[in-house]
Amino acid sequence: MSQIHSINEAFDLDLALTIIDCGSDSGMNHSTEPMAADPIEMPTVTASGSCAVCMEGYRSGKQVPCGHVFHAVCITRWLSRHNSCPLCRFQVSGATS
Repeated sequence: MSQIHSINEAFDLDLALTIIDCGSDSGMNHSTEPMAADPIEMPTVTASGSCAVCMEGYRSGKQVPCGHVFHAVCITRWLSRHNSCPLCRFQVSGATS
């Protein structure tokens, strides 16, 4: 019973509801979702890590002003709904909500 309790404590419903699948072969197809009309300028950087939006690895990605890096598709879709970084909630100016 204590194991079930610890799993429930570790589950973040808000995070689960805001995760966007950017993989083409996994999960739901989000290709019909609106993209940001005028995405902000984000530099492409070469780095190894894991995209916090889709939880998949990357070797290069787009860097938001706060310094976090995401897949270009993931961060563009995220910013089409939110105006903040998915990790630290830093206000990203020019993003459409």
